[in-house]
Amino acid sequence: MMTCLLLGLSLYEQEALIIAVILFVLSLLSMMVGMVYYIAEVAIALTSVK
Repeated sequence: MMTCLLLGLSLYEQEALIIAVILFVLSLLSMMVGMVYYIAEVAIALTSVK
């Protein structure tokens, strides 16, 4: 959501565009890290059931 607000602000302030892109990339990276952690947790849970 913050990225959308910064993209709207970038129409008036060009520096906001750079911050929005950095924030978007960081949020995607954190989402991928969370997904890997979740997959690891599910794999551990499934192996302990066997």
